[in-house]
Amino acid sequence: MQAVVLITHIETEQVWKHFLRLKAESKSHLDAYLCVHVSPDSQAPLGHRTQADFRVYASDEREYIPGRYREKVLKGGTIVPGFCDLTYMPVLLNPRLSNYSHVWIVEYDVDYAGHWDQFFAPLADSQADLIGTTFYTKKQSLDWMWWPSFEAPAVVSQAQYIRSFVPIARFSRRMILQYSEAVRGGEWRGHAEALYPTIAMHYGLTIEDLGGYGPFTPRSRMGKNYSNTPSDPYLRPGTFTTPPAKYTSYFHDAPEIFPAPGYLYHPVKVHRAADRS
Repeated sequence: MQAVVLITHIETEQVWKHFLRLKAESKSHLDAYLCVHVSPDSQAPLGHRTQADFRVYASDEREYIPGRYREKVLKGGTIVPGFCDLTYMPVLLNPRLSNYSHVWIVEYDVDYAGHWDQFFAPLADSQADLIGTTFYTKKQSLDWMWWPSFEAPAVVSQAQYIRSFVPIARFSRRMILQYSEAVRGGEWRGHAEALYPTIAMHYGLTIEDLGGYGPFTPRSRMGKNYSNTPSDPYLRPGTFTTPPAKYTSYFHDAPEIFPAPGYLYHPVKVHRAADRS
């Protein structure tokens, strides 16, 4: 059994409809849930409170992965940059999801130019522990801007250092438990997009890229699902990059603005004031 969780820190009618499309179009393969991350920059217009399945608060961050929470506080106390695992893990570790072998996390500003079932169906049989985008070893990406702040225990070889870009990702139950255990004590530090794949690699878990042309991309997925430029600090050009946002409407409202059918898009910011990244 697999599930997908859409995570948002804003509660608007557009985001709610975005979730409902994801839920309706993925139901053949996944159970869908909505999570609201409640933080000082969360936004809910007057009179609109989303029917969320989960709400994550600072107390949950502190309870589930205390070492990472302490690091976040020491580095300024904000989720961005680098601490999205404090949003993901309290949901992934929630007992309500414990029966799922794999759980997808999709951030609210990720969209797909097509029917979501066409995206998820080819991935349903993969047994990989971690699926995401833009996986490259440190040797292949020495200029990645977050390496200077990354720290791993001394027993971890730098040959195992891997970076990624994961506004959408799938975690196996084994990956969820291994990650939460590894970071609990605070020996692993830095950007979550290096922590996820490096921890997976160090502990012998399997990694797969959703597409692109990197070393972790299965041959059958080469050039599929997304495009970006890994050598660029902001991954541009491409459909799956860092902010600022190029797209300000979701696919269900304006499919004509998404030029590449069958590709993931990020960031899609339908409410620019909510752009905390």
